Amino acid sequence: MLIVGEPIGGIRKHLHAIIAGLPERDYRIFYVFSTINQDARFKKDITEIRRRKNVVAIEIEIKKKPYLGDLRNIAHLVRLTKAEGICLVHGHGAKGGAYARLVARFTRAKSIYSPHGGAVHRMFGPVEDAIYGAIERLLFRGTDYLLFESHYSATAYFNILRRPPQKYLVNHNGIAPPAPGSPAGDPAEAATCEGPANLGIFGTLRRQKGQEVMIRTLPLLRQDVTAREVVLHLFGGGPDRAALEQLARGLGVESRVRFYGDCDEVESHMRAMTIVVLPSVYESFGYVAVEAMALGKPVVAAEVGGLKEIVVPGVTGLLVASRDPREYARAIDSLLADKAKADRMGREGFARYQELFTERRMIDAIDRTYRSLMSSQ
Repeated sequence: MLIVGEPIGGIRKHLHAIIAGLPERDYRIFYVFSTINQDARFKKDITEIRRRKNVVAIEIEIKKKPYLGDLRNIAHLVRLTKAEGICLVHGHGAKGGAYARLVARFTRAKSIYSPHGGAVHRMFGPVEDAIYGAIERLLFRGTDYLLFESHYSATAYFNILRRPPQKYLVNHNGIAPPAPGSPAGDPAEAATCEGPANLGIFGTLRRQKGQEVMIRTLPLLRQDVTAREVVLHLFGGGPDRAALEQLARGLGVESRVRFYGDCDEVESHMRAMTIVVLPSVYESFGYVAVEAMALGKPVVAAEVGGLKEIVVPGVTGLLVASRDPREYARAIDSLLADKAKADRMGREGFARYQELFTERRMIDAIDRTYRSLMSSQ
C-alpha cells in the first residue's frame, strides 16, 4: 500500500514512477491519496493509473494538519489491510508516513516511511515544529525502514530524531529518459533559439519556490551581455500569482515575465528554455534540476537542500548561496555571455543524469528494499 496526503509536485512524480516502474506481475498496489489539492498533472495521471490491472486507487479526505477524520481514515485502512492481506505499507510525506506507521502497528504489515519535504524543513512556527518533531519521534518506534530522496533529507530527519536510525537508505529520485527528438513546445510563441534568451522556473507559485527573487533579478541583468531580450517564464499555478504579477508591474518588467499556470507537458516547454532556474527557499530534492539536466540544459539554482547533491557548481550549473537578486544576476549573466560554457554545462549535466538520476536505478533500489522487507516477515 502506498499512502500520500497531497499528491502534487515532486511527491506525485515519485509515487507515479514507483507505480509504473514496479513489475506488474509481482505487485498488487493499493494507492491511497487525498481528494484535496490535486494538481492538473495528477488528474491526468490518475486516469492512466486506474487502468492498470494491478492497482487499486483509493480516494479519501486527508487534510494536511491533524484532525478527527484521521482516526476514521486510519481505521478504514486498517480494515482494508487486514482484509486484503497487505504486507507492506509505504507512507510518503508527514501525513502519509503517520498513516502508514499507525496502520502497520495495528496489522501484520511492515512499514516504510519517506519523509520528503514537510517533516524536515521546519516550515511551521517553533511551537508547531516542536509538536511535529515529537510526533515523528513517537512514530519512529513503529517504523521498519526509512527511504530518503537525498542525504539532506536524511540528515535533517536524523536531527529531528536526535539519532541516526539503523535501517535506512538514501535513494535519489530519478526520472525516465526524455523522448528523443521531441520538438520544443510553444509556451510563449517566442520561446525559440532565435527569439529571446529564456529563463524558466517550473514549480508552484509560492514563496518557497523563489519566483519573487527572479522577478527582482530581471532588471539587474546586464544589457551588454546578450543582444537578445531576456524573458522569464513561470510554469505552474499557485496562490502567489497575483502578487508576482503586481511585483512585475511595479518593477516595469511585466512584458518580460510570462505566466502559464499548470502545465502538463513540462518537457516540451523546458526544451525551449535557455537556462532553467531554481531560486528555491528550500528543496528536499529538486526534481526540476534533474529534468533540466536530462535535457542538456544548464541550471542556476539556490545552494539549498538536495539541490547541492544534484548540481555540481561550475560543472553542470551554478549554485547561488545568497537570496540577493544581484548574485543571481551575476550567475545568469555569466552563462548568457558564454554560450560555450553554458553548452558544456548542459552536456555535463546530461552525463550526470545518466549516471545517478535515472528512473530505472531508483525503481530497482525500491524493488530490492520492498522484497527484502517482505521476505523478513
